[in-house]
Amino acid sequence: MGRSLTLLVAVAVLLSCCAAGVAADIFVATNGNDTTGNGSISSPYATLTKAASVAAAGDTIQVRAGAYVQHLYWDAGGDGAAGAYITIQAYDGDLTASFVGESGASNTIDLESRHYIKVIGLDVAGTQNQGYYCIKASLCQYIEIKRCKIHDSGNGDAINPLVQKMCRLH
Repeated sequence: MGRSLTLLVAVAVLLSCCAAGVAADIFVATNGNDTTGNGSISSPYATLTKAASVAAAGDTIQVRAGAYVQHLYWDAGGDGAAGAYITIQAYDGDLTASFVGESGASNTIDLESRHYIKVIGLDVAGTQNQGYYCIKASLCQYIEIKRCKIHDSGNGDAINPLVQKMCRLH
């Protein structure tokens, strides 16, 4: 009896430790809500900013199809890790989610001191006031940009030169 109880407790502890490290899908949708949403597919967030604030290493921010007028200034919160990137990707297929930064934003996606981030399959345009970059990264490492359409920046460079040198573009 004692041995069975010990084994049961050991298995329960192991499962609880493993469950804490499971990567999550965090959903963003045009009909989402940052206040009442929980990031699930049935109750998504409205903004990348909210999703990024709760993302942890290994998580995927799944962006539902639609046109988003918003920007992401990501300077705090979780980072990815080697082998456990935080991924922002179009959920419904490449280029089905399009972003343009709202008026007043300098950049549409602005990564500050982020590490191990992937951006996959998004359509990213410059800001409405034709700001600087569609995607900017400062003090970042291990950023991957794949299968994205990046266009219409205000200064002629859709991606800041640092991203072009420091990131893996596909």
